[in-house]
Amino acid sequence: MTVAQMIGAVVAVANGIGPVVGGALALQSRDLWRWIFRLNMPLTLLCTLCVILFMPLRKVEGNWRVKLEAVDFVGSFLALAGTTVLVLGLTWGGANHPWNSAHVIATLVVGFSVCAGFVLWQWKGARFPLVPLHIFKSKIVNGACITMASNGWNFVVQVYYIPAFYQLAYGYSATKAGAMLLPITLTQTLFSTLSGLVVHKVGRYRECILLGWVMWAVGVGLLSTLDESSSVGKQVGYSLLVGAGVGNTLQPALIAIQAGVSRRDMAVVTSFRK
Repeated sequence: MTVAQMIGAVVAVANGIGPVVGGALALQSRDLWRWIFRLNMPLTLLCTLCVILFMPLRKVEGNWRVKLEAVDFVGSFLALAGTTVLVLGLTWGGANHPWNSAHVIATLVVGFSVCAGFVLWQWKGARFPLVPLHIFKSKIVNGACITMASNGWNFVVQVYYIPAFYQLAYGYSATKAGAMLLPITLTQTLFSTLSGLVVHKVGRYRECILLGWVMWAVGVGLLSTLDESSSVGKQVGYSLLVGAGVGNTLQPALIAIQAGVSRRDMAVVTSFRK
């Protein structure tokens, strides 16, 4: 198992455990749900210590001031500011304010403008751009990015709405609704590892991604047929199919995007793919 596969497996397991723990905390009292977010602080500290103590494995050579000057701080600020304001507008729209309100329109316009400024800065302004635009000359990179954008959209939506559906349709507790995500996340872990091994063995990734999309589409299609009388077997079975589809697309897409660029751009495309 490669390092990427191990990290993917850990992330998938954490995605399964998180909703269960969060649901259990939310059930204890009206105020205890805040600990869902507070628990991230010691975990973040632990991760930071691990990075400081164990990474990089080899000492980085060179003047740290020169390396610091190579960091694209302007690009980082524009990317963070643009996406933050854009997400704020999308969150406000239809919930806190009408879509045609000044709040929503202003944040969307500013967000899109700053994001456009980020692209322009990467193209013409940055000496060492955060996202070198030449990586998009590769069809493999473009295809993998589209794949991951689609995957990310679907995965986040299903992680949010499936537990809510189980609570509303079946009266499940928050803990049980979160636990119903385990068939997806655990199967995702298994198939993410297996698909990575298959791609490494046969040297092809397209078939795994296409198979994953088909399984994922069929799985979410079947989930959409659930109603208040559907059995637990159907709920779990359809979720297993979704998890297999997710696992078959994530790891091969990572391998594909890394194979589509030179070694010097591998770190960039790997992080951008996220």
